[in-house]
Amino acid sequence: MMLRHNPVDESVNDTSPALPVAVLAAAESAAAHATAADDARRLGDETVALLTHAGFARHFVPRAWGGTEGTFDSLLTAVTAVGEGCASAAWCAVLWAAHSRFAAYLPYEGQRDLWSAGPDVRISASVRPSGEARRLPSGWLLSGEWECVSGVDFADWLLLCAPEPGVEGAAGSRMFAVPKGDIRVRDSWHSTGLRGTGSHTAVLEPALVPEHRTFPMADLLAGTPGPGRSRCHTVPGHLAGGLLFCAPALGAARRALAEWSSWAARAQTRGRPQDDGSRLHHALARSADDMEAAQLLLQDAARCADTGTRAEADVLRNRRITAAAADLLVDGVERLFRTAGVHACGGPGVLERSWRDVHTVAAHQMLRREAAAMVYATSVFSSLTEPRPRPRHPSRPHCWRSPHVSPDLIPHQKSLSPSYLVFCDVDETLIRCKSGPEFLRHYFEFRHGAEGARRTEELLADLYARLARGLPRDEANREYHRAWRRCPVDEVEDRARHWYRERSRAADFYITATVDALRRHRAEGGAVALVSGSFPPLLPLVAEEVGAQYVLGARLERCGRVLTGELLGLPAIGDGKRVLARELLARHPHIDPADCYAYGDHPSDLPMLHMVGHATLVTPDGTHAPVKPAALT
Repeated sequence: MMLRHNPVDESVNDTSPALPVAVLAAAESAAAHATAADDARRLGDETVALLTHAGFARHFVPRAWGGTEGTFDSLLTAVTAVGEGCASAAWCAVLWAAHSRFAAYLPYEGQRDLWSAGPDVRISASVRPSGEARRLPSGWLLSGEWECVSGVDFADWLLLCAPEPGVEGAAGSRMFAVPKGDIRVRDSWHSTGLRGTGSHTAVLEPALVPEHRTFPMADLLAGTPGPGRSRCHTVPGHLAGGLLFCAPALGAARRALAEWSSWAARAQTRGRPQDDGSRLHHALARSADDMEAAQLLLQDAARCADTGTRAEADVLRNRRITAAAADLLVDGVERLFRTAGVHACGGPGVLERSWRDVHTVAAHQMLRREAAAMVYATSVFSSLTEPRPRPRHPSRPHCWRSPHVSPDLIPHQKSLSPSYLVFCDVDETLIRCKSGPEFLRHYFEFRHGAEGARRTEELLADLYARLARGLPRDEANREYHRAWRRCPVDEVEDRARHWYRERSRAADFYITATVDALRRHRAEGGAVALVSGSFPPLLPLVAEEVGAQYVLGARLERCGRVLTGELLGLPAIGDGKRVLARELLARHPHIDPADCYAYGDHPSDLPMLHMVGHATLVTPDGTHAPVKPAALT
């Protein structure tokens, strides 16, 4: 039976609206069947049905599919209520909600596969990369085993994370949506706590997963915005992860406090010694303090997820305070457990089960306080010790050091005083695409959907036609950048990172011969400068990959945090590249242009190629052809 009074309720100023009747019914069922779920290592069918009816599975499903697109604060309240009855039921409920949020990162066709029949689809997931994924022309071939898949017995679909071939780290993995029918469940869950979650192992024999049922894990971690995604779908993974994992523990701790308080009140009436009575008073007050503090921290984290920024500082703070909340709940329940003595340790019961469940939740990787403290403190110390940038001198050329200088350049004196300079064009010289037009299509399709893509194609077609009729290339470059008028800087830069991350995964994105040449120059003590008229936010991303020290080109004019569409400085087109290269050479008077190198692919690159002693033309098939030196004037 569900408890209707809890000591913590008296001390926390809870202004949340009353819980829906369906949530209360699910909580009552969870409490009534908690012991059975713990023994059977799975939830009861009635509890699962009531949790689904209460809206947990649909909580973050997009409204387009009939979902709620709910808030983190309301989910915290509902999960806590269920957790007071059964932490295992609350754990499955919150994960079914969270995994629907994950699935919203699937392309439209993938979402349709999941929710076309309705939003109440239970999705289990494993976000730890495992198994093997191999790309095929028709999609992906996925196979392997994934451990600790909570609620898998009752899932309709699974989201499984697998490493992407050739890409290192969790952020380089992909999530794959797989129907439950394709999965074999191996009974492997024998945990001390959260026993009722049935977090068994999912086994998948090689199965074809179409492209529309997969998305990059990096999108989820970053909370990458996308067409039609609402606020709840653009929250970075670590901003909300700890909050959702900790919510069941809050409910379990509150139930432990209520159970312990009932026992302690009876003990007082039996005339326990005065010193023991004082110990009970002290334990109750301190544990209530811990749980109230944890609840306030989690409510603050939920508000941040619902209405705060997506900045790294908020992500790190939420990780810190949710890990702290987990520690507080462990401390509070541990104190109650020890004080209760034989009452708690004499056998299975509510207090003993709550103690096991809270400890198991707090052991989750997302709630480890040491890891959260490490990343938080590193960020704080870094912000306090990084040198302030020097103001730009108005007489200096239109160039800037790449903010992502390759680490192996930093310690060497040769990177600070290079023996020669290497000037390299980017599009179709270093990478096999025209990055500016491609990114323009990507961004406006992201922002305006099909209409944005259509308008971009019209703009580019008109620009190419005018070029064919004699429009100067530098003027065409300015026309291109005017398409970015009124676009928000932060969003543009975020999408630039997203486009580059996805596009650069292709094996042939970089031209191997050019990359190898730049690597050789760096090893010999040369400093690489990218000289390009492409869209400026894209260039530092390429510079980081190839270890370039400089990016030369025009800058984007801004009005506040919005682009004006105008360029500051000379476009890095035609003779503009020669001017920018000469200005950089002027900053290195010890370097002879005859000792320098340059790489380009187009006749408009010749002014830059002709000013150095070693010039190379990159042909359409990626091979290198020497260019005869011109007079060094």
